[in-house]
Amino acid sequence: MKHLKKYNESKEEDIINYISDCFIEFIDTGAEVKYNPKRPNYNESYTIIIKVPDCWFSSGHTLIDNIKSTETLLEFYKDIENCLEKVTIKYPNFKQVYTTNNDGHIKEIEILFINI
Repeated sequence: MKHLKKYNESKEEDIINYISDCFIEFIDTGAEVKYNPKRPNYNESYTIIIKVPDCWFSSGHTLIDNIKSTETLLEFYKDIENCLEKVTIKYPNFKQVYTTNNDGHIKEIEILFINI
């Protein structure tokens, strides 16, 4: 039984390490990958929460400022897309659930990887 527990912990660490490697640039800026243990009626899952760059449009900005903000956000989302593709290649059995959170000040993206 200890061997099975050790194997499962090793598997969890491998998945967390791989997701972390894929999202390393985001982790360097504060994102964190978390393991969500399997509960009754739920599969094991992993979560990463990424803060969205503060590039939102507001009055007083020029067209050039808005273009730069748009380019920054586009690059940010394309980087996330690339990371998700890497995880999908290695773990095709994981469903990805993408949500955005906005409390008025901090905007973030939460990605849930569910083992199906």
